[in-house]
Amino acid sequence: MGLLARQGRIDEAVEDHDNGHVVHWILELLVTDGRPGRALEVLDNLTGGWVDGHPEDVQHLRLWLLGQAGRHQEGIALATALPRDEPGLWDSSLADLLEADGRAEEAIAVLCSSPHRNAAESLAGILVRRSARRSRRRHPLHRRAARGVRTG
Repeated sequence: MGLLARQGRIDEAVEDHDNGHVVHWILELLVTDGRPGRALEVLDNLTGGWVDGHPEDVQHLRLWLLGQAGRHQEGIALATALPRDEPGLWDSSLADLLEADGRAEEAIAVLCSSPHRNAAESLAGILVRRSARRSRRRHPLHRRAARGVRTG
C-alpha cells in the first residue's frame, strides 16, 4: 500500500483496506489527496471487527472527516447528538467543528466547561490559532497587503 501511495496510485492503495490498523492511514491519505468525501465513503463502507470494536474511533474519524470536507454544520449536529456515556468525549471534536465554522467563542466555551482530558490541549490550540490570526491582522505588512500595497 505504501509503495502504491508513493507512486501516486492512491485509488489502488486504498482499495485494500480490510485491516483496521491502516484505516487512519488510508483516510489521511485521501484527505491529503484532497478527497475527504471519498474518505467518508471509505469509512461508511467499513465493516467487521475493527469497526465493531472501536465505535468511538469511528465517530471521531467521521467528525474529523466532516470537518475536512467543509461539512461543519452536519458535523456539529452529529457531535451534539452522540451519546454522552463518557462526559466530554466529543467536546474536542465539536470545538474543532465550531471553530472551523467561524464560531470560535462557542468552541472555547465548550472546551472551558469540558471535563475531558483532551479539552485543555484543544483549548490551547484554538487560543494559539486565534492569537496568530489577530497578530497577522495587526502586522503592518499584512495591513498593507490587504490594501493592495506591494510589500516587496
